[in-house]
Amino acid sequence: SPDYCMSVPRLLLTPSQEKCVGLFTEMSNRVIRKFVSDHGYEPSSFLRVQIGDETGERMYADEISSAIERRIKETTQNGIFVNGSCYQFLAYSSSQLKECSIWMVCPRNKNLWTIQNMRRELGNFSMCKTPSKYAARIGQCFSTTVDVTITNGNLSRQFVDRTIPDIKVDMRKPDRVHSDGTGLISRELMRKVVPDLPFAPRDPKDVSIIQIRYKGAKGTLSAWGIDKIGTNQIFLRPSMTKFIGKDAKLEVCSIGKTIPYYLNRNIILLLGVHNVPDITFLDMQQSMLDDLDEMMFDHDTAVKMLPGLSGPNSDTRSSLLRMLYSGFRPEREPFLFSCLHAIRSHHLFTLRKKARIFVEKGAVLMGGLDETGLVPAGCIFLQVSKQDKRDPTKRCSEIINGAVMVTKHPVMHPGDVRMLLAVNIKELHDHRNVILFSRKGLRPEPNKMSGSDLDGDEFAITWDTRLFLKEWNNCSEERRMKATIFDLRRTNADPMEYNAASTSSVKPLPSDDNLMTTALLDHFVDHMKNDNLGRISMLWQDYASHYTADCPQCIQLAELHSIAVDFPKSGVPAILPNELRRFPFPHAHWREKKGRNIVSTHCTSVIGKMYDEVIGRDKESRRSRSRISTAKAVAGRKIDQYGQILNHFAAIHSSKKIKIMEDVWDGRIMVAVPLQASWFMEEAEENRAHYESEILALMSKYKIRSEGELFTGCIRKFHKLYKKRQNTIAEEVRRQCSIIRREHRSIFFQTIYSCAKEGEAATTTNNTIETTNSTNSREINNNDDDDYSLTEKDIQSLEEIVTGKASSDSNTAHW
Repeated sequence: SPDYCMSVPRLLLTPSQEKCVGLFTEMSNRVIRKFVSDHGYEPSSFLRVQIGDETGERMYADEISSAIERRIKETTQNGIFVNGSCYQFLAYSSSQLKECSIWMVCPRNKNLWTIQNMRRELGNFSMCKTPSKYAARIGQCFSTTVDVTITNGNLSRQFVDRTIPDIKVDMRKPDRVHSDGTGLISRELMRKVVPDLPFAPRDPKDVSIIQIRYKGAKGTLSAWGIDKIGTNQIFLRPSMTKFIGKDAKLEVCSIGKTIPYYLNRNIILLLGVHNVPDITFLDMQQSMLDDLDEMMFDHDTAVKMLPGLSGPNSDTRSSLLRMLYSGFRPEREPFLFSCLHAIRSHHLFTLRKKARIFVEKGAVLMGGLDETGLVPAGCIFLQVSKQDKRDPTKRCSEIINGAVMVTKHPVMHPGDVRMLLAVNIKELHDHRNVILFSRKGLRPEPNKMSGSDLDGDEFAITWDTRLFLKEWNNCSEERRMKATIFDLRRTNADPMEYNAASTSSVKPLPSDDNLMTTALLDHFVDHMKNDNLGRISMLWQDYASHYTADCPQCIQLAELHSIAVDFPKSGVPAILPNELRRFPFPHAHWREKKGRNIVSTHCTSVIGKMYDEVIGRDKESRRSRSRISTAKAVAGRKIDQYGQILNHFAAIHSSKKIKIMEDVWDGRIMVAVPLQASWFMEEAEENRAHYESEILALMSKYKIRSEGELFTGCIRKFHKLYKKRQNTIAEEVRRQCSIIRREHRSIFFQTIYSCAKEGEAATTTNNTIETTNSTNSREINNNDDDDYSLTEKDIQSLEEIVTGKASSDSNTAHW
């Protein structure tokens, strides 16, 4: 595993048993790193416990009886024995609380390391007066992060200054803070931090903001020149500090990047309140469905669609794009076909379940603050990265000007959707892939949108006039560019007041160690029994679809949703009133509710119409499987009812392989092996068989049906044990698949080198392996050189690259 990952055992706790699930590799956190490196612990000393029913599914409030509640508390408090080791309850983070998951640990020396001593080692939490607040703050240490002081030794002496004040609107309103959750970092230090991050882009200058943890502080750091922040390298504001931490190590959670923007059911229903016509969403979905179908068989459509489609990570997307730019065609190339089919299947599923429509003129960006004060109130600065149309293998930046629509998901109140003005300010041109809000105004703009702040929240922005509000809807580009703050301000609805719930009824945190553990577990079970967040969201969609998104029921549910979001930290649950608890009408057919007593009705709202269109298209594509089954890219393999390629090439009878190879062989890349080097083809076939064996083993482990799903992470159906961790599992699958692919490519190129070195393929060094497409060569060696033929010197350099032996003065520069 990479340095930033660790393999930790997992256990499923059900009402009747404790079931060991196995070792899972995931990004490490501060707690595990600290006790492994400083105190001699092993990663296996920590245990991740998932609490669910007998199938691993989440248990809801009406399923948790007093007997189940008692079992959860007693089992976790008394300890769980695994292989003779007793694991004791330690803590949980806010995200784990939502997943019904906790951390347990087996102390090495129980006299030295009691559970409470381990908690004290993480920091001073004396300012936390309730169990919920204490759990949230200690859970901050369990955030998955990369410790940059480990990956880059130059950062061990970074200087941190805590004297910079917050920018407050009104001292009488402490929640009105423009700089809530954000600090500063020198641009020089940022460029040292970014390159060593595993999720860093190719150009470190594309990163202008990072989400961090430092001691007891959490939030974001935006990069500024030295003249903006003096000689100090990092500035933390008071709003970032949540407790007094001990470890002076900078930890990075994520970086600012441009993420494709997709609509969903909530924003579609809310935009309808602001006079965006239904036909807009239907047309956008129709166009997306057409493109998804066509990209399977049309090269140009695939090139156009792939950069904006979600699912695969940036590395996977780049590999597929390089294949397309090289001239590989989806209908002929099996691997490319399988990957595109997995991505298409993923998007058809999310269109049906969530109405996720791609917005080409849009982006999702992390929020930051304009420290210069040059951005006026009601304005933003926005510069996004995009594909360079002149050279599709490269990316460029675009500064957005004029009127834009900004929101923060999830949206539930008409005031959560805002029309703002994007301005072009020369002094801010160094900031990319971040939305910089103004530090001026009577209320921070992020706070107007779902009560957000700047500690890592991401905001959705679009400059597509079809999605603009009211009189700005479908305005001309000229009018959009000439918009003023005052014109846009009149369009926006009043934002909701996001007031924190009173915690007077919450029990205080006891000082006794044993009672503290009991209080933390009480809060954990209480959250399991009273978490109404999902129910409130679905009820909101029911009422918004039946009435409108600004009906009294939806406004009340939006207020309850705000309380439910804060429940893990406040300890105050959102109590649904009886008049809202049960939807008084039959559920809409797009809810896909199943059961004997479930009555549904055909919904004629825009959501219902969109759902019908996706279902019809999916049925039509299944009936037309013949187009997929006859594609040369299927290469003789079986396909399922969804058109997904199932079995691997090695399973095909050898008598059919010759004809298949003739069909899918790409004549632009010729490998002509002379007779005396026939053993090389045997080595290549053996390597291919080993590769497919490992791929099939990985598919079997995670119950995945195709190589395309494995490589892209677009998994159509997750096993029941993985449903709660779909994003994590998809990323882990992609990582393991990448390792297998990289290892076997290394073996393949080493075989080429061995063949040339022994002199058995002299022709190979000049003419045998001829690559006539320079872009495809970049897929191998990540270089932008022109067309070339591999020489013996090239092969040696290539081996040095793939085996990690290349030095700065070696002959690998031209690669």
